[in-house]
Amino acid sequence: MNKTILFLFIAVLMASYAQAQVKFGVRAGAGFTDLWQINEKANLATSTTMIPGFQAGVIVEYIGGQFGTNSSTGFQTGLLFAKMGGKTSLIGGGERTTNLNYLQLPLNFVIKRNFSRNALIGYIGPYFGYAISGKNKTESRTIEVEKDITFGTGSDAFMKGFDAGIVVGGGFQFGNFQIAPELKGSLLSLSNYKDVKMTNIGIFLNVTYLFGR
Repeated sequence: MNKTILFLFIAVLMASYAQAQVKFGVRAGAGFTDLWQINEKANLATSTTMIPGFQAGVIVEYIGGQFGTNSSTGFQTGLLFAKMGGKTSLIGGGERTTNLNYLQLPLNFVIKRNFSRNALIGYIGPYFGYAISGKNKTESRTIEVEKDITFGTGSDAFMKGFDAGIVVGGGFQFGNFQIAPELKGSLLSLSNYKDVKMTNIGIFLNVTYLFGR
C-alpha cells in the first residue's frame, strides 16, 4: 500500500514537472515613491511628498500548476535595482529629498487566468532589499546641502540598510509581455530610533518581457 502511494506521488510530481514552464525575462518599471515617517512618542506624522522612482532587473517565472479550467499558478522571483525615497518637510522650513538605491529580491505567488497566449495576472508576496547607496539633499531659502547617506545601526547612520516588505500587483499578459501596476511597502521600520517609524512606499507600472514561447 505504501509503495503504491509513493508511486502515485512520484507520478504526480513528474507530471507537474513535465507541464511546468520556467521562463527568464527582464523588467522595467516607473512610478512614484515615498519615505513615510511618524514620531509615535509625539504622535506626529512628518509631512512627506512622493518623488519619481523606478526599478529594473531580471525575472524568473515558474508556472507549474493548474487552478481550475483556464487558470494556472506559479512563482516569480528575480533581482531588481530599485530607486526609492521621498521628500520631507523640515521643522523650521526647508525640505530634504532622500534618494535611496536598493537591490531587491521579490518572492511572489502568481495566478493567471489564461486566454490562449494572453492572460489576466495577479501576484502577491514578500520582498527583501538592501540599500547600496543614497543621498540626502537639504534645501532652504539660503542654503543647499547634499550628503551621502550612511546605512546601519550606529549613531552616525541615517537609517537601516535592510528592508523587507510586501508586493501586490496585477495586470495583463500579451504574448511574452506583461504590463502590471504594482504597490510595494516596507513591513519593517527603517529608523534607528525606537519612537520613530520610517517606511518605504512605492507605486510602479511594470513592463516585463519573458523570453521563449
